[in-house]
Formats: sequence, C-alpha cells, structure tokens
Amino acid sequence: MSVFTHNGKPFSNIRTITKDKKGNIWLGGPDGFWCYDGSTFTDFTQKFVGYIMEDIKGNIWTSSESDNGRGWALSRYDAKSLVQ
Repeated sequence: MSVFTHNGKPFSNIRTITKDKKGNIWLGGPDGFWCYDGSTFTDFTQKFVGYIMEDIKGNIWTSSESDNGRGWALSRYDAKSLVQ
C-alpha cells in the first residue's frame, strides 16, 4: 500500500479521485484540487473540491466552492488553471 504525501503531510479525507487518459491522478477534497503526474504534485486551489470528472475530450471538470464562497461552482481545468 502507498500513502500519498506532500511536504511530509498525508492527504486525508479525499472526496474524489480519478485517473485521466494521460495517466495523471487527480485528487479533490477539503485540501483542494491536486494533480499527480507520477512524480510531482500540483495544487490548483485550496478550496474544497467535491467531484472531479473527465469528459470524452479529456477536459477535467470539478465542483468546488465558488470564488465568493457562497455555494458551488462548476469549473473546467484549462491546462493552466481552473476556469469558472
């Protein structure tokens, strides 16, 4: 069994995890939205992420806290950042 950690701290309370067509592993939960490419973790937001899905074209979609903190937003990852 492997335990994913970042800066010595394990990820906990992960709400969603998915592997995309490229082999990247996407994690979401109270610690935000993360991508693991097999060697490096990238953090895209510290906001709570509830779901992560990949569509047929390979776009990554998330449901997360909205920018104003009042409710939920559907966001698409555009290869650099999340777009609401």
